Amino acid sequence: MKHIITIIAVLLLSANSFAQNSSLEKDQARLDSLLKPLTDQRKSLISALNKTNNPDSIEKMINLCCKKREETKFKFARENPNSELSPGLLSSTILNDVMTGYLPLDTLKAYYNKLTNNARGCENGMSLGSCINMIENVSKGKMAPIFSTIDYNNKTFNLSDLRGHYVILDFWASWCIFCRRNIPKLKELYAKYKECENGLKLVFVSVDDKHDEWSKAIAEDGIKDNINVLDIMSFKDKTGKEYAKDFIRRLYYVQPIPTSFLIDPNGVIVGRMTYNEIEKALKNIYTPSKTPSVK
Repeated sequence: MKHIITIIAVLLLSANSFAQNSSLEKDQARLDSLLKPLTDQRKSLISALNKTNNPDSIEKMINLCCKKREETKFKFARENPNSELSPGLLSSTILNDVMTGYLPLDTLKAYYNKLTNNARGCENGMSLGSCINMIENVSKGKMAPIFSTIDYNNKTFNLSDLRGHYVILDFWASWCIFCRRNIPKLKELYAKYKECENGLKLVFVSVDDKHDEWSKAIAEDGIKDNINVLDIMSFKDKTGKEYAKDFIRRLYYVQPIPTSFLIDPNGVIVGRMTYNEIEKALKNIYTPSKTPSVK
């Protein structure tokens, strides 16, 4: 009797698994059908790009085609909350925007919460849920995780030493074009607000894997006077405590760069923000009465 029950249970599980796989295959086929015209268009444009004397116009068309592909995938996820494809599509279309500060976490959470238990319970669904939780741990109003590391000048730096100041924590790398473009603008903010009450501090956290390229970029971008730490190397502090590679990046759950955080004088995260949002926030924080007069 026990053997019969076991066999029935196995058969039921197999049937359920087959139904789920069949449903997933149908969803994938539907999505592929929606994406095929855009995929074909992109291939044709890429082929034409190699034969034209006017690449700018074709590159714009390729970018527009890619944007439409992302919009199509996002729409599929919204309209199919029970599909096991939907969590992965949300991850591939809007998760990076949340992680770089271009989109509020609440927007992603709202779409995630509309997914059914079936979608949230699949592997991609659980992975997305875990990502949301980790981002939430370093979101607005949470205490900024404290870390201690060795800085550019080979001195121990502890984030808690900057209490009493507003801090921009910027994750970047020498090879990241968009990161390097942000640096002059961040330096302007620093120059403008460093002498104010609760004066601004800049902490650049590099994810470079080559010390020489990191040092060269610091010199080229003129940020030696700011706080620079390299997150790629493991080390021991004065107490003998060991720190692994990328531990700061993991603390703040940073994947795409550039990513920046604004932290208040009490060590509370103001937000994971874009440069424009940081500029606007600091303008509101440092009122004219607190800003030193320019002579």
